[in-house]
Amino acid sequence: MEIPIDIRKLVVQLREDGNSLRNIAQIIKKSHSTVQYIINRYNETGSFEDRKRTGRPQKLKSHQKRAILRQVVMESKTSAQKLAGMIDTDYNIKIVPQTIRNVIRNVGYKGCVARKKTFYQ
Repeated sequence: MEIPIDIRKLVVQLREDGNSLRNIAQIIKKSHSTVQYIINRYNETGSFEDRKRTGRPQKLKSHQKRAILRQVVMESKTSAQKLAGMIDTDYNIKIVPQTIRNVIRNVGYKGCVARKKTFYQ
């Protein structure tokens, strides 16, 4: 669980006022190790903000994902390969069809296809 910035500021202020770690921990109802961690991080960085999280950047921006979803809504039977080709031609980004499927699935669409009705004469 993330500690709010106003609580972090309060911890540093209480420490500068001369309170002990355990006393501060009782005041904010957190463990003394959490208080110590907040103070150490403030001393290292001089900031209360969270550190930037690491990880691989996403291949598609939000407007490109919206373009994929618009195409899916307009033409639901478009294959992932065709959508990947569309993204390649429109935005010059090479992506694999699985990325398209992931985008569609994350929004809540299923990978199901409607069953064809049988034709009776």
